[in-house]
Amino acid sequence: MGQPSGWSEHGLPCYSSGTAPSFLWTENQLRDHGLAPTGGCCALVESQYGPAALYLITETALAVPRAWPPVRPAVLPATREVRS
Repeated sequence: MGQPSGWSEHGLPCYSSGTAPSFLWTENQLRDHGLAPTGGCCALVESQYGPAALYLITETALAVPRAWPPVRPAVLPATREVRS
């Protein structure tokens, strides 16, 4: 697990690009996986655009709550028998 390269003025750990622990994701990474942060920023990472907030992946929710579970049709289509 990477060690912080410093600390923010608010006491958050700051990581260099590519060194943050794998359980901390940026908002863009969460969004790419259909998630949204539910907790606050818990660390920062230095990106090409400046500091970016990092969030615990355990403190997330589905970005679109209706996305799961999938809607089940009232009548299921007939399935074909698979022969080997």
